[in-house]
Amino acid sequence: AGTAPARLLAGIDTVAARRLIPEPVDTKATPLDAERLVAALATLSDDMLVPDDGPEIIDWKFAHMAGTTAKGALRRFAVNDRAGRLLGCCIYHLQPDGVCRVVQIGCQPRSARPVLAHLLRDAYDGGGGVLYGRFEPHFRAVLRDQPIVVRPWSPLMVVQSDQSDLCLAVHGGHALISRLEGENWTGIFHQPLP
Repeated sequence: AGTAPARLLAGIDTVAARRLIPEPVDTKATPLDAERLVAALATLSDDMLVPDDGPEIIDWKFAHMAGTTAKGALRRFAVNDRAGRLLGCCIYHLQPDGVCRVVQIGCQPRSARPVLAHLLRDAYDGGGGVLYGRFEPHFRAVLRDQPIVVRPWSPLMVVQSDQSDLCLAVHGGHALISRLEGENWTGIFHQPLP
């Protein structure tokens, strides 16, 4: 019978299904550890507000996420162009024939297209059925051009700070906020209790 996303995709007309196959990418992935993620966020953020997690905290989160098997295998990689220049980074749970939860996809606006294309191709090649997650505002135009179906969803996020400029940065799309912040990266909503 399969999962609901797999049954949905199986019901799509053959011609339409061919249109949903991502194009081959002209990028390459390299492993993403905590130190590389911290360095990447500093490089990719420009004037955006970014979390101040150090490598120790990110290593701890990565270990916890890797143990959350109900979400699928943890995939994390930096996306580089053919010359080896960093374009962005992707962290997600690959769930073959199911919902692949995007934890973080980070890049500068000019690199949104190749980074998103690499993520789509990686999930497709791994058998992922659906990608689910939050995308920064600079992905809006790029999402329309991809061989995918996008279903917008109003984000639910509580932001509290005594500094109004921090709240404005988050609500104005000038902060790199992903599922690594808050509780969504944990397995508390998906992992069965022992």
